Amino acid sequence: MSRGLRRLVTFDVTGTLLKFKQPPGAFYAQVAAQLGLKADPEDLQTAFKRQWTHMNKVKPNFGLKHEGWQPWWQETVIRTFVDAKIETDHQTLFKLADTLITKFTDSSCWAPRDGAVSLLEELQKSPVTLGVVSNFDPRLHNILEACQLSKYFRFVLTSYEAGCAKPDPKIFQKALELAKIEGLQPQEALHVGDNADLDVEGAKSAGWQTWLVENGDKNKKQGGDERKGSLIDLKEHLIESNK
Repeated sequence: MSRGLRRLVTFDVTGTLLKFKQPPGAFYAQVAAQLGLKADPEDLQTAFKRQWTHMNKVKPNFGLKHEGWQPWWQETVIRTFVDAKIETDHQTLFKLADTLITKFTDSSCWAPRDGAVSLLEELQKSPVTLGVVSNFDPRLHNILEACQLSKYFRFVLTSYEAGCAKPDPKIFQKALELAKIEGLQPQEALHVGDNADLDVEGAKSAGWQTWLVENGDKNKKQGGDERKGSLIDLKEHLIESNK
């Protein structure tokens, strides 16, 4: 990433710019308690991970080619509670699902990751254009607004709205178009994300530069000479490379 080669920087969101204030399972249990249901947060967390994997396999990209994102999330939440063996009626399950869909749209569940705001502020001072490329449903626009991050970005591109998801290189090609930078080439774009397969390999397949945000064990398999580290490390790297 030598000086002058970055004209566009895009970010993944979950695990990169934003983190959960608490694991989804814990938040699911809190909402269930408000409806008089006792649920173990760890059981719900385990069930959620199973159902997330299942739903992404059978109805990828938040059900874009099926019923759509809201029914997709309703089904995912309901399957999570059933999987965790929470006994209740059908009406309560749908109420749980709708409540959680709404809750995860505001800032009650989300917080910026360490270094996110200072990095975005530093980049905003530069001539670089900023954007978001995220496997997410359309609620992401409201989430970024609620977390006071939307002001930094020229565009926010979700997989649902793009019609394709990372690591498909087409979503990165669409991002180049949305940037509206005359003569922008793929090698002049940098994508920042926390998933080696979706973010790094996806962006590289589109000819982009990459930065892997390290979030514990899940990225230890990533080897080679990939540029990686925290958002704080990225900020220092960008400042140093622009000297």
